[in-house]
Amino acid sequence: MLVRGDFVGGVDVPVLIEQIQQTPNISVKRRTQVVEVHGENRLETISIRCGDSAQVDRVPASALFIFIGAVPEPTGSMAL
Repeated sequence: MLVRGDFVGGVDVPVLIEQIQQTPNISVKRRTQVVEVHGENRLETISIRCGDSAQVDRVPASALFIFIGAVPEPTGSMAL
């Protein structure tokens, strides 16, 4: 899991973080961004940049999910 900032979702959510830490096939890289995707007929690798060192690494990937722009409602309800 790549996180652009310091925390998952931009906030420290203890229950979510605990679940992620207890899942053996998930590793979290903070302050990291996808800068390129690569593949012939399907996704094969992605290039990721570490925000601390600016180093770019190419890593294997068979799928990519991007979650952008969630703003929680203060009352817990959504206006339609």
